[in-house]
Amino acid sequence: MSTTIDPAVSKLTARALAERLREERLKSLELMGQFSAPDLELVSQIRGRTLRDMLWMLHEHYRVHRTQIHNNRISAGNRTNEINALMACAQESFESALSDLVGLSEQAADHIPAEGEWSIKEILQHLLDFELRYQHEFERLLNEQE
Repeated sequence: MSTTIDPAVSKLTARALAERLREERLKSLELMGQFSAPDLELVSQIRGRTLRDMLWMLHEHYRVHRTQIHNNRISAGNRTNEINALMACAQESFESALSDLVGLSEQAADHIPAEGEWSIKEILQHLLDFELRYQHEFERLLNEQE
């Protein structure tokens, strides 16, 4: 399958395209979260694939293109340095953590598994606080260099 590049899209930066992809992915996840287990056998109009096949295809499609992006980057002479590698690891962990929220009910988000443990909402608040604290420190360190 070939992709025709929309002229308007071709003017976007890779970062802007990735952000647009992220926005559309969130919309897709919202839609996917509305299905239940019996729906996995629903047949789509895309090559007669079942919903199950489509979801596995999405996983595989991103896996293949992740490798392609990595190889293209190396081919372009833009190898990943240590900072980029660490940022990629952090981003991968972030995305993995958020993927566990797909289809999460508010009841489950509020559930405290055992005394002294955090609910999912409390974990998310902790991660947000942590993110903001580190963001502030990154800004401080950058300002010190100026």
